[in-house]
Amino acid sequence: LDGSRSVHKVDQAVTTIMLKIGGVECASCSTSIESVLQKLNGVLSITVSPLQGQAVIKYASELVSAKTIKETIEAAGFKVTEYVEQDIA
Repeated sequence: LDGSRSVHKVDQAVTTIMLKIGGVECASCSTSIESVLQKLNGVLSITVSPLQGQAVIKYASELVSAKTIKETIEAAGFKVTEYVEQDIA
């Protein structure tokens, strides 16, 4: 058996997205964003910076899309002004 083939099957594409978010002014705003995103299947990590008004989110692109993440944040009452995606091998 080829061991590398079985290892490859468990690999999943991890994408990092950086979002500029309007209306994030305090720690409780950050907590609100983190709590709604944690409910999404495929979101791996969330870092929200109220001072910079941005969030960095790592997610499994096979399970959730950047559009869904953006819409989830907007549904929580925040405005996403721009986002940049990066694929990580």
